[in-house]
Amino acid sequence: MKKVMVIAVFLMLVSLVPVLSSAEGIVSSELTGVRIAADGRGMAYFADVIGNTPPSCASGYRYQLSFDTNNAAGKAIHATLLTALAAGKSVYAKGSGTCTTYTVVENWEWGQVLD
Repeated sequence: MKKVMVIAVFLMLVSLVPVLSSAEGIVSSELTGVRIAADGRGMAYFADVIGNTPPSCASGYRYQLSFDTNNAAGKAIHATLLTALAAGKSVYAKGSGTCTTYTVVENWEWGQVLD
């Protein structure tokens, strides 16, 4: 019985490793701006610093998340951001934990306009 309990506790702890080691930023803030470059890459600028645990690749850009309008997801993010800006609404957003659009800005993973 003791072995079964030890194995159960071990498996529970192992299942938590991805959660404990995740590194992605989270922000709930007003937007201060949205930028789109000529190549379609964009950034959302927030009034508040991105919290949680942003990846080390984004250590110098703590108020921005990036996205790419060259794909459908990026176009939807851009539309969501413009909607929030026009309505003066805050946005809740989560970063992906990676910096692929810009190598120094965390990528947007998902978000929503807040009431």
